[in-house]
Amino acid sequence: RAKILACRKEYATALAEINGVLAANDTILKALKVRERIYDLTGEKEKAAADREVIFRLKPDDPYAHHQLFRVHLEENNYEAALQEINLCLKALPDDITFLLNKSKLLFDMKRYGEAIFPLNAAQQLQPDNDTILHFQSVIYYELGQLEKAITCAAQAVQKNPQNMVANYLLFDLYMKNKQQKEAGQVLNTYLTINPRDTIFLWKRAELNKYSGKTSEALKDLNTLLELDNFYEALIMRGHIYRGQQKYQAAINYYSKAINFHPEFADCYLFRADCYEILGNKTKACENWKKACALSSREGCNLLKSACN
Repeated sequence: RAKILACRKEYATALAEINGVLAANDTILKALKVRERIYDLTGEKEKAAADREVIFRLKPDDPYAHHQLFRVHLEENNYEAALQEINLCLKALPDDITFLLNKSKLLFDMKRYGEAIFPLNAAQQLQPDNDTILHFQSVIYYELGQLEKAITCAAQAVQKNPQNMVANYLLFDLYMKNKQQKEAGQVLNTYLTINPRDTIFLWKRAELNKYSGKTSEALKDLNTLLELDNFYEALIMRGHIYRGQQKYQAAINYYSKAINFHPEFADCYLFRADCYEILGNKTKACENWKKACALSSREGCNLLKSACN
C-alpha cells in the first residue's frame, strides 16, 4: 500500500504507513527500501542515507541498495564510485536490463566506449527487439569509428520501431556521413510518410533536395514549413533557391521576410545586398552592407568601405 501511495506522490501518507510497519519490526527490509526511496524523492538525503546503512547491515549484497547508492554517486558526478556500485548490482543480478543499461550509459559518459558496448550487447541479447538498445548500440559504434556497424544497428532500430524519431534521424545522419545520400533521402521520405508535419525532417529533406539540385521538391517542403510555423530558415533557403535561379526580386522578398523574423542575422543582409547589386541597385546594396556592418559583419564592413564611398 505504501508503494502505491508513493507512486501517486502521496509521500506523507506513504511514510505514515511505512513508519507503522517499522514500529512493529524495524528490520523489515522491504519497508526500509520503500522509505529510503521516498526520503530520496522528497530530498531528505540524510534520512535516505541512514536507511541505506540499515539495509546494508541487514543485507550487504542487496542489489537494490547498491543501485540506490549508484544513483547517489551519479548525482555527485562521482563516476568511479558509481561504477563500483553498478558492478555490485550486476554481480548479484547479471541479467538485469536496467543494471546493464545503466552501466553502459555510465561508461559512455566516461568516454570509455570500448567498455560501454559490452553490457549493451548483453542487454540486446536479452531484448533483441528493443529499438532503444539498438539505437544506443549505433551511437557507441559510431564513437568507436565503426560506421558500418553503427548504420546496421540504427537501421535495425528503425525497422523495429518506424516511429522512433531519434533513431530515424541518427540513421539519416550516419548515411550522410557515409556519403550515401540516396539512402539518407529514403529515410527522410519513409519517416515523413508517417509524420508528414515533422518540421525537422521536412527541413532536412529540403536541404538535401536543394544540394542535390532538386529545387522544385525543396520548394514544396519549404512551403509546407512556412505554412506550419513560418520557419525563418525556410525563408532564407527559399531565397537561396530563387537567387540560384536568377530570380533576384523573389529572393529579395524572402530574405526580407526572414529579416522580419530575425533582424539581428547579419548574413541575411549580405544575401539581400548581393541581389540588389546584381540588379544594379547600388543604393539598396549599400544600405544592406551598412546594416550588416552594424551587426559586426566583417564582410559587410569591407564591402561598405570598398563599394559605397
